[in-house]
Amino acid sequence: MPLTVAGLTAESGAWGESFGALFLFGTNVASILATGIVVMALYRVYQMVTPAATAEKQAVNRRNAVLVIVAFSAVILIPLVGSTVQIATDRARESDVRAITRAWADIVEWEVIEVSTTADSVDVRVIGSPPIPETASYRDALVAGGIDPDGVVVDFIPRTVVALGDNFVGLVPG
Repeated sequence: MPLTVAGLTAESGAWGESFGALFLFGTNVASILATGIVVMALYRVYQMVTPAATAEKQAVNRRNAVLVIVAFSAVILIPLVGSTVQIATDRARESDVRAITRAWADIVEWEVIEVSTTADSVDVRVIGSPPIPETASYRDALVAGGIDPDGVVVDFIPRTVVALGDNFVGLVPG
């Protein structure tokens, strides 16, 4: 399946997605081979092989096969570890921004809707009654929390609630 996805996404010009699917295929192959080596070692399959009858017909060199599989697994493991560390770092930063934003939003009486990480920034969406609050205190709170405010983008969504019931009173505070 990953090879199909790699081909289809490459054909559509989505090279990043194509390389990701190809990488998934490589990860699957490395995992299958490594698991096979471990299972065969546990079941001592190597003891069941009869020795070569003639000098021309030599036994398979399992050591080289194992070394190739270990090297292939290491090549696959390096980017996986790198992406795992990046994801953990992004999630920790996102969590810190969420906590700081919630504390600030409570003070200015706005509500946090969403905090998400993109390639370039942490995007924050807040909603509340106009006017849009000042952001200097938010920026200061981010700096105090160890977050670079230049990497945070805030989307303010003004909210106005209108009551349309029988006892119409006009605008209702959000």
